[in-house]
Amino acid sequence: MTRAQRIMLVVGLALLPVLIIGGLCWRWGLLSTVPVWTSDDRRVCQGVTIQGIDVGGKSRDEVFRLLDEEEKQKIANYRIILHLPDESSVTEIPFSEMGLGIDKPKTWQAAFEQGRTGSLVEQLKARWQIWRQGVELPIYLSLDVKKAEKLLQRVGEPWYVAPEDARFRITEADQVKIVPGKEGQQIAVEDTLIQLREKLFPKGVLPEETQEFQLELRLVKIKPERTEEDLQALGVEGLVSQFTTYFDSGKIGRTNNIRLASSKLDHVLLLPGEVFSFNEVVGPRTKEEGYDEADIIQNYKYVPGIGGGVCQVSSTLYNAILLANLEIVERAPHSMIISYVEPGLDATVVYGSIDFRFKNNLESAIILKTEMGQESLTCKVFGKPIRQRVELKTFLERQIEFSTIYKEDPAVPPGKFIVERKGVPGKVYRVERHMYNTAGSLLKKEQLSRDIYPAVDQIIKRAPEESSRTEAEYGQDDLFVE
Repeated sequence: MTRAQRIMLVVGLALLPVLIIGGLCWRWGLLSTVPVWTSDDRRVCQGVTIQGIDVGGKSRDEVFRLLDEEEKQKIANYRIILHLPDESSVTEIPFSEMGLGIDKPKTWQAAFEQGRTGSLVEQLKARWQIWRQGVELPIYLSLDVKKAEKLLQRVGEPWYVAPEDARFRITEADQVKIVPGKEGQQIAVEDTLIQLREKLFPKGVLPEETQEFQLELRLVKIKPERTEEDLQALGVEGLVSQFTTYFDSGKIGRTNNIRLASSKLDHVLLLPGEVFSFNEVVGPRTKEEGYDEADIIQNYKYVPGIGGGVCQVSSTLYNAILLANLEIVERAPHSMIISYVEPGLDATVVYGSIDFRFKNNLESAIILKTEMGQESLTCKVFGKPIRQRVELKTFLERQIEFSTIYKEDPAVPPGKFIVERKGVPGKVYRVERHMYNTAGSLLKKEQLSRDIYPAVDQIIKRAPEESSRTEAEYGQDDLFVE
């Protein structure tokens, strides 16, 4: 025998067991499931069962359908017994309501991996044994934690007590008090889930026989988010500044708007460095929000509009903020001089376009407080009182004369004229903030604004044939005023 023949004989003898086993497997259908490294026809080996369900030769979709049926028929019989916090009552919860179900991907993967590990020879040997002896696998469980949490919270609602944060209370004497917070209570959801995992998820498989699992619902305390110590650290000690304006309570709509807008400012807390936005805090001024129609300024005259009077709230707050020596970030004057504050000390607001904003540049937090009397509005700022005395000074820099515009109108009788709109001189005002020490000496002064209130032109209507005459040529008895 030649050397080449001897080599072929040795190789043939080595491959003989493989060929024999392979032939038997082919004969008995053990190769109907292709190896794990292929991608088509992925089926479970013959002989694999999952808690009595024959899944041999089944594809992934077929196994999932079988597990769906099993979940509907079998898992519905399992219960969780919850012992309620009153220590005398229990409630039964089905597995499905607790978020427990069959982990189909994991169960399928465990079945599919049977006979698919090791070398080709080892895989063939394993499949031979599975086919001859069979292999029984468990059903793996899954837990929907969010669903379980929602159910436990719902069951625990009768025992839920919301915590109360510590809060500031300002007395009628303008003293700042701190009301301590209170602890709340709720079901210990995480503790219950830990119990559930300990009972079911050391292995995470569905017991073969129907069982009831006992869980105890315990109560835990809920700490307030803001404690008395937290508020003490904010340094709010007393009144820093205040400012009052007055209004006509007979104007019902305007009074309602002032009351509604000012209530949104009451007890607003602003930390050091934070910026306050009037429009963000007060919100839109609409009928849906409860605002009424009242006079607003439009085209240099008063016309009805929703939310009229809110600018008195922003202007009152503006003066209180200036007196507290806070930093102004954004502020705009009206187009006309208004009556409830001095010129240059108003702050107009229009939701969505014109805002009033300021920054808390103090070392302490500040609290805003509003008080509404029968015909007055007061805005107060509480924080750490400043040592300096603040005064606001307004200076009229110049006046702008108005012009007269004539309009020809056939309805005006000859020799007469009608004042459609009275002229108003424009003015330029400068506002300064002066700081004084306790001895009365000036420490600092700064210019806050320089506002131009434009002149409002006078409009006079006259007959067409009187186009060459001016109002100066008319006698006082000729004047008609609309």
